[in-house]
Amino acid sequence: MISDGGMKTRKFFILLTILLLFTSTLHLLRYTRGEKAEISVHLFNRTVTGKLQTLFYDPHDLTIYFEIAKWFTSPSGTFQEIYYSYPPLANLVFTIPYQMMNMFLISNADLEVQKNIYFVIFSLLMVVLASMAIHTVYSLRKSYQWMAYFMLLPACYYMTLNRFDILPAYLTLLSLQALLRGREKWAFFWLTLGMMIKWYPAVLIPVFLRFLWDTNRDKIKSSLIYLAGYMAVGHVLLLIFGGVKAITLPYMLQLDREINQESLMYLMTILMGTKSDGNSFLHYFFVFMQILIPSLVLLVRVNTPRRLCYWSGISITAFILFSPIYSPQWILWIMPFLLLCTDSPVELIPIILFDGITYLYFPFIYGNKALFPGLFITMMIIKTMILAYFMFWLYRKANTRFRLESEQSC
Repeated sequence: MISDGGMKTRKFFILLTILLLFTSTLHLLRYTRGEKAEISVHLFNRTVTGKLQTLFYDPHDLTIYFEIAKWFTSPSGTFQEIYYSYPPLANLVFTIPYQMMNMFLISNADLEVQKNIYFVIFSLLMVVLASMAIHTVYSLRKSYQWMAYFMLLPACYYMTLNRFDILPAYLTLLSLQALLRGREKWAFFWLTLGMMIKWYPAVLIPVFLRFLWDTNRDKIKSSLIYLAGYMAVGHVLLLIFGGVKAITLPYMLQLDREINQESLMYLMTILMGTKSDGNSFLHYFFVFMQILIPSLVLLVRVNTPRRLCYWSGISITAFILFSPIYSPQWILWIMPFLLLCTDSPVELIPIILFDGITYLYFPFIYGNKALFPGLFITMMIIKTMILAYFMFWLYRKANTRFRLESEQSC
């Protein structure tokens, strides 16, 4: 008889094998159909034509990752701005598929061949991480474990193939899992590692500390020491090997970005008939809300695993909702927590809708928003309303008194 742990492991490898084969088939289809293969979609008597690759493949960010990896392994100074647009640890991640590619390819191979092989290796590595994230959600859920597979909805899968955000998302999940198992040292290690790749997991620090305060107050001091120590070691290493710019410039570049058309702030500027920049009151208000809502956790009790999951979801949703710059790949970050907080199949409906809206607007409508400006704005309104619903839905769950306080999983 197979144990529960053995069954989970077997399901993980079955899932991983299926995903790797499916992803490889998609890449084979891309090469077989060629770069010029196109599809046409008819909307409101207008024809939108795009490459077949758009269904699952976006070379924009992948090309940047490739150029960073190429520059990072053979420093020439050509891509210094690109190098500093991501934290150095993220740049190191980009070099992994590049180094794997060089193990099997001649270094002077055609540049386009190198890029395409890099894209394939990168996407397969991200699929491995996605499988591990699904396995983690599956393990953390006490019931309806099959909900973990909804991380394979179209937008999530698309972003997994074309962005590296599944890595910090998975590290955030690992930190949550470690905290629930009483391994605070590892919880803050994984969280710090995620922050060194993309800083936004930092919004979970107040939630984690509040959970420890309410469940095991004696470990607060040691956890703060671990967190400070990990951060200090990481930044000292960055300072030694990359200088001050390696620490400051990626964040300065992000702070210099003011607003994009996918954010709630942009919708507010349309409603108010005003313009917004990085120095406007509206901009400062939204940044303040990004900080305020996660900080509210310090005023409530987070004394059960479920409340930890709920308040983690609230903090993440608030950060995304009030961000002046909205990124569609953030769905990889929020989706695992939404699935952990879902108590019934009916609650999956807005989650599926959110994924569907995300996939429709990016990559499809986003590339043709000049043709359909009204449709694009409508989709942004719906997407924003769903995010707001998630935040209030999670808050209501976190404050429902009759929930079982003894549950030891999400």
